[in-house]
Amino acid sequence: METLKQCPVCQGESFEEYIRCKDNVASGEIFIICKCTVCSFLFTNPRPTESECGTYYQSTNYVSHADEKWSLVLFLYRTIRKINLRWKLGIINRLVPRKSQRNILDYGCGLGTFLNYSKQNGWNTTGMDISEDARNVVKQRYAIDVFENAEIHKGEAGKYEIITLWHVLEHVYELDKTIDSLKKSLTNLGYILFALPNSDSYDAKKYGSNWDAYDVPRHIYHYNPDTIQKLMNRHGFELAEMQPMKYDAYYVSIRSEWHSGNKILGIIKGVWSGFISNFKSAGNQNHSSILYIFKKKL
Repeated sequence: METLKQCPVCQGESFEEYIRCKDNVASGEIFIICKCTVCSFLFTNPRPTESECGTYYQSTNYVSHADEKWSLVLFLYRTIRKINLRWKLGIINRLVPRKSQRNILDYGCGLGTFLNYSKQNGWNTTGMDISEDARNVVKQRYAIDVFENAEIHKGEAGKYEIITLWHVLEHVYELDKTIDSLKKSLTNLGYILFALPNSDSYDAKKYGSNWDAYDVPRHIYHYNPDTIQKLMNRHGFELAEMQPMKYDAYYVSIRSEWHSGNKILGIIKGVWSGFISNFKSAGNQNHSSILYIFKKKL
């Protein structure tokens, strides 16, 4: 385990305990989420070291790298994923002119579903994932180049019009180094997209320590619209737009109900909670999950 002495966003050194959460996926351990008293950023502290964190992903309950098995959780996850694919690509196609090189990097690509969909629709696709098993699946199944993290840091400057991180930045240990490397790989007119849970959302406040998107200790950072903009502004980016990820509210709320002990009625209660979350966030943009689109400051 390691303990951070500085806030990853503002480098402040004053923290307070915000909430304690249980690892509902793998270990059952309790982890503390701290709040920076300077910029209000939330982060898991103390946390497993980067070399230790892999053990917390080795569970049949962790869905991001699950593929072959069937369960209700995975069925919901895959259904929402299919719906989101067309929506994601629609946004990207709107951002980038069709006459461009159309190079895209998916950082934290998992099993390559989004990359393959992008490839089928005319994009030149590259992936990065820390999991060797995931990288091998993507290469063998889709014939798409997938690299380790270290290769991205040595990557070609100004290559990609689009870089995507779909629920990935909350996992990244070398935060500043990674953002700077991705910035270098982005064209001057390109965009970097982050899909992130929102710790200020209705469902986060409703479920508290049982909110599924805290997902300790795999999620080491817990963003809201203010803190992600502060982080990216420090790295020379400006926010171009925000888009709600409305389906996430239902999925996260259902799992949060299960963590709260509502196994039988959890789906019904979770769907209702997801609806309320989307309804309440319509006027203030505090959705359960948000897609942030950033561009370089020129």
